[in-house]
Amino acid sequence: MAILSPLSNCCEWDSDKVQKIVLNHPGNRGLTPKAMRTILKEYVKDGGEIHCTKETREDWLTKREFYYWVVALVDDIPSGLFIEMELTIEDQDYPVVALVNAHPSTPR
Repeated sequence: MAILSPLSNCCEWDSDKVQKIVLNHPGNRGLTPKAMRTILKEYVKDGGEIHCTKETREDWLTKREFYYWVVALVDDIPSGLFIEMELTIEDQDYPVVALVNAHPSTPR
């Protein structure tokens, strides 16, 4: 599983731009991108569910068919932290996941 891989590049933020966006999101209460990635890894390690959703958003349809997401519990974020990711390399042995968004969860 890419998220828990000991390899350094199997679960990373999509870009510096995305990291800056999530870092500056006021709802993320000052969590750094590195802290958010750690929260994701702990959530998955503890057996948290990873959801898969068919992509329907116009801006993303040409890039991917599905996206994956979790809502991890975080003390300072009562609704939980929504972390969105995409599978960028589907290699059976060494899959790669890119984190593309993170913000307080909204009702689904």
